Amino acid sequence: MYKAAFSSITFIMTVSMLAFNLFFWSILEKSTLFGTTTQSQWLKLLTFNPMEWTESFGLPFLLSIFFHSSTEHLISNLVMLLIVSPLCERKLGKINSLLLFFIIHLSSLIIIAIFYELNLSEKPVILSGASVAIFGMLAFYLLTVKKWFICVFFFCLLLLNQTNIISLFPYKYTLIDPHLIGYTIGIISSILSSQPVLKSILIFK
Repeated sequence: MYKAAFSSITFIMTVSMLAFNLFFWSILEKSTLFGTTTQSQWLKLLTFNPMEWTESFGLPFLLSIFFHSSTEHLISNLVMLLIVSPLCERKLGKINSLLLFFIIHLSSLIIIAIFYELNLSEKPVILSGASVAIFGMLAFYLLTVKKWFICVFFFCLLLLNQTNIISLFPYKYTLIDPHLIGYTIGIISSILSSQPVLKSILIFK
């Protein structure tokens, strides 16, 4: 039982995020590491700014999923991860669940980067954290187990948040809520993975 728990992708991701954030939070307090690297330089590397991500060689696409802006931000995402990830892991398996996690995150950031590249939004936005991927995994799981009503309910909540009718998150996005993008990608991933032709091609079983 203990061996299974410690081999869980959920456990590995939780420990990795805790260690990653504790390390870099301590670095940001000192503002230096390996010489004269400043706090702003580290933040450019650890957070995704769709107007500046190329300055850090594209690393924010990957690192931003681990870095969280505060203790509250990290704890809230870890709680969500501990709820949603095991559900997906039981349905998809360890490797597929991990790949889904990163695919949703990266796809969401690519879509946001395209919007800014096309000058559809000029308001600065800085993104970090795993919530976008977690929302996508939630949508994937709900459709996989045919919880249509709950899936649509969460989608409507995110739409209402986008229109500012309700406020689910502490930040407002004039472009589009990244959580809504991630959730939509999760829905699309679930639909695609259920197609007989794609089942033989995709890793999702």
